[in-house]
Amino acid sequence: MRGANDPFTPLVLESPDGSPGYSNAKLVANHTSWLRGTVRPPNDLKQTWIDFINGAKKELVLNIFDFDLHDVADALVARHLAGVSVRVGIDQGVIK
Repeated sequence: MRGANDPFTPLVLESPDGSPGYSNAKLVANHTSWLRGTVRPPNDLKQTWIDFINGAKKELVLNIFDFDLHDVADALVARHLAGVSVRVGIDQGVIK
């Protein structure tokens, strides 16, 4: 089982045609961080999500525990109306 869950082995996401699943993977944090000796300010995670959603061209598939960000919901609806396939899964206990 370790071979399938080794945290030091990168998980490569590829589409059926072999192209990368992500072309602009980035690390964002909601706190101050360091990069090569330089202090980086915290990222605005809500805006990061909205920018990511707005960049979707074909499909968005999300699985989340809780969802209460109206601006993010508006961005998802806008992408759907623009023809992007949008699917969001949410924890059943939260819906109840």
